[in-house]
Amino acid sequence: MTVISVYSVPRRGFLLAESLEAHPDLQITLESVIPAGEEVVPYLWVFGGNDDAMDALRTDRSVADVTTLDRTERGRLLKVRWRGTDDALLSEVASSRGSIIEGIIEDDDWRLRIRFPDRDALAAFDRNCRRSGIETELVSLHHPGTDAEEGRLLTPTQHETLRLALALGYFEVPREATLDEIALELDVSDTAVSQRLRRGVKRLVEAAVATD
Repeated sequence: MTVISVYSVPRRGFLLAESLEAHPDLQITLESVIPAGEEVVPYLWVFGGNDDAMDALRTDRSVADVTTLDRTERGRLLKVRWRGTDDALLSEVASSRGSIIEGIIEDDDWRLRIRFPDRDALAAFDRNCRRSGIETELVSLHHPGTDAEEGRLLTPTQHETLRLALALGYFEVPREATLDEIALELDVSDTAVSQRLRRGVKRLVEAAVATD
């Protein structure tokens, strides 16, 4: 049975490590699936930063080419072609028959949602990462359509953000709290709060639809 896992990976242990080290204010979201065994060409939403940060992305050693597809007031949608596919973590995902569904920067770490065909494949990924010295931490896992419990679908930061937003009245009509007020309580940026809420709500809706 398919397993969806959420892993926490240090910034230095994954793609764009140089850019994120130089520009820690960047908020990056992997928007596309990264299929195992195929060319890795994800779409990234990049929030925050300035022109220097964009230049850093283009010159990052892991990047071969960057194309801006869309631009909004909050960020840019980029298509990235990586310089080879020898990233250690991606190699282990591919060799374990996994696919990265989504990735987001949260509190200095990447949060990666990875789909494995079964628990044996997930166990092989864990074992190979330990053997290769790759730092990963399993945050949560679930079987799509079977366990829709909130705590197994949400990362701890998403759970905390949704809980606080609910308590402050963010979901009331009219709203009784703003993103800025939630961000102030959590001591993070309003962009980080927006992404956590959006991702958290998306996962809960996906679970509800799958259950239906």
